[in-house]
Amino acid sequence: MSEFGSLASSGDFNEAGDRLEQVIPLLYDAMKLYGQIDVTEDKYQFISTESGFLNVRDIESGKNYHSSIDPVWASHEKAVSIYNPKIRRFCIMGGGLGYLPWQMYEYSDQSIDIYIYDTNETMIQFGYQFGVLDWIPEESLHIIIESDPNELLNKFADQLDFFDDNSAALYFENYVVSKLSAQGYEIMKKIMIGVQTYRDFGKITEHNFYHNCQCVNKTIEDLKNENEAVSEWIVVGGGPSVDNNLEYLQKMQGKKRIIAATTIYKKLRNAGIIPDYICAMDPQKRTYRHLEGVDNDVTLIIADTASWMFADKYNGQVITVPTRGLYCAEEMYRKQKKKAWLVGGTVSTFCVDIAVYLGAKSIELIGIDFSYPNGKTHANGTMDQKKIECEGLIKVKDVNGGEVYTSNAFQSYIQDMEKRIEVYKNVKFFNLSDCGAYIKGCKKIAFKRKKN
Repeated sequence: MSEFGSLASSGDFNEAGDRLEQVIPLLYDAMKLYGQIDVTEDKYQFISTESGFLNVRDIESGKNYHSSIDPVWASHEKAVSIYNPKIRRFCIMGGGLGYLPWQMYEYSDQSIDIYIYDTNETMIQFGYQFGVLDWIPEESLHIIIESDPNELLNKFADQLDFFDDNSAALYFENYVVSKLSAQGYEIMKKIMIGVQTYRDFGKITEHNFYHNCQCVNKTIEDLKNENEAVSEWIVVGGGPSVDNNLEYLQKMQGKKRIIAATTIYKKLRNAGIIPDYICAMDPQKRTYRHLEGVDNDVTLIIADTASWMFADKYNGQVITVPTRGLYCAEEMYRKQKKKAWLVGGTVSTFCVDIAVYLGAKSIELIGIDFSYPNGKTHANGTMDQKKIECEGLIKVKDVNGGEVYTSNAFQSYIQDMEKRIEVYKNVKFFNLSDCGAYIKGCKKIAFKRKKN
């Protein structure tokens, strides 16, 4: 083994790997010298594996809880596939003998908390007696016992907020899942689908980030340095109220700086309105269709994790904004001593942030309805425009003092916008929507519009 250490230290990893492959079978043989363990406790049978660690088998079902060859290595491989550097807690339904929780703890360089949810306190005791649970420090190990598997799932679901920002990882052991009712199983599937969707989303945004870093050489800081600050701005979203504001936008073109979501770009161009800037932050490829077949003579500002297609296919000037939320991006900006932006969930607040950064003292909001007036999702002629059934949706106050239907997502966007208005105290906000949701902190501009 000393020879292996010397080879590894000198960087000869191929030779070191060959030596290790020769040693591993000898280690297995050495472990067998201590004899086989075969102990039965209640309905559980504990059996030695080739690696020396124990496996547990449910006598009634005949199912093994762990690998019968090397449960630690099998758990290590799972830990490698699950772990990401942002994780601060690992939550598992059913800890078994503790191999996966322990490997997650070790693979994280002992930096995370472990949460084990189990229906069987006896199994937890087995984890201490026959497994490796006592190898995890007491202050880092949290154990939740609930005999009703469905109620255990509800307690487990309390951790879901941590999965939204990728600071937690989860795993379900089969021996607990098998005890769930049909309803509980469906809930578990939804949780797994949601978390997997978020993981897939993370992979997409990471790919976009690296691509955008390579393809775009100008940032929002460069744009600020190259242009004089402008105080009066109009932010245009894709909501239905844009249809009633086109004439006003035509009059204001060239007088106020217009920044618009790519969603509404084609409609504005068709009305003879050319924004000063267009913005995108969606990581999905389909959103590039907003710009297909339209002149590329307007500066495009994108979040660094926006779809790679914007940077790759747009022929005009592209500017990136450094954002928070992606670990690799945050690490890069930290080393570069660059400030990353905490953006909201919608391009409308992204546009507001950009306008303020570039000197806005007055911002008019157009097409930022955050609701479904008359069941419409977007302005006429936009790619995503459709009519929806509003029954079952949420009602909120509208700009006219009445009510309008909205969604949970839109409600969070309203809150994001209101927080920005509160923070940007030196900026005056005006809501020009005549049909959307009420946004606290905005003044209302009264001017005559032609009836459609």
